[in-house]
Amino acid sequence: MDLEKKKKEFLRKHWPFVVSDFDYFFEQKYNCIHCGRDGLVKNYRTIEKDGTWIMCEFEDCDGTAIDMMIVDEIEEEVHKIWQKEGRKEWSDDEWDRRYAEIKKIKEQGKKV
Repeated sequence: MDLEKKKKEFLRKHWPFVVSDFDYFFEQKYNCIHCGRDGLVKNYRTIEKDGTWIMCEFEDCDGTAIDMMIVDEIEEEVHKIWQKEGRKEWSDDEWDRRYAEIKKIKEQGKKV
């Protein structure tokens, strides 16, 4: 098993939050609120200190998984659409449907 697959499996087992599409999540950007820098989820590192900790990718940062705020471009786009439509509230089903539509369009764009 190559290193990236091992890292992916470790993160899948130990990421402290619910993730609906892990393959998509693994490729996402994050902003570390500890150091303020942007990184890629797949570049996380670990340290051993009373267990194994998932850390921000930057060696000089002490930010953990909790500090790694995921930057989901699709979610941001859905939010902009809802604002443009003047919506203040929406159901989870509506949000999920819109999210899936935009994700499909973006995936088709990458294949071209």
